[in-house]
Amino acid sequence: VFEDLFGGTAGHGGPPPRGQRGADLETTLELDFVDAIKGCEKRINLDRPQANGSTRRESLTIRIPSGVDEGGRIRLAGKGAPGSQGAPSGDLLAKVRISPHRYLKRNGRDLAMDVPISVVEAIKGAEIELPTLDGTVTLRVPPGSNGGTRLRLRGKGVPAGGGQKAGDLYVTLRIQVPGVLGPEQTRLLEEILADDGEHWRREALS
Repeated sequence: VFEDLFGGTAGHGGPPPRGQRGADLETTLELDFVDAIKGCEKRINLDRPQANGSTRRESLTIRIPSGVDEGGRIRLAGKGAPGSQGAPSGDLLAKVRISPHRYLKRNGRDLAMDVPISVVEAIKGAEIELPTLDGTVTLRVPPGSNGGTRLRLRGKGVPAGGGQKAGDLYVTLRIQVPGVLGPEQTRLLEEILADDGEHWRREALS
């Protein structure tokens, strides 16, 4: 009768109460620019809540896949808060923050850098050595290059991974003008580099 009236089980015969999955936890993962590009393993210390309400200090190793980007999240299954009544634990979500590089910038899987060259190198052309993530490479600067010229090194960006091909490295040439010159040096430079700058500006800006 009591079961019919109140929908109960009179203390027996009903299904056991269901447990609840543990909550997900979040942490921030600080990465060096190169480590984020190439991938690495990172060890972190975390205070994880326990079933009895206390916390326990744990050390976890996180495998960082190559090419992870700023703001990305890495999920560690079962490393969150414990579930109740035998339910599974939640996950740990590590949000990635990447420190900037001294001269490299990233756009998707491509990298970019500014490279200073001399006036003579811009006029005559040159072969210059550049540091990349894969070591030093040689870049050919075509004769007559202007400041702002953008050159591409294929496959020298973010390495291939996760079903995506390797990115490229884009190099922007920045012509460095000499400092203050003496009168004779200035005269010689004017003779060698005589041109019609006003004419070029009219063509470009009209």
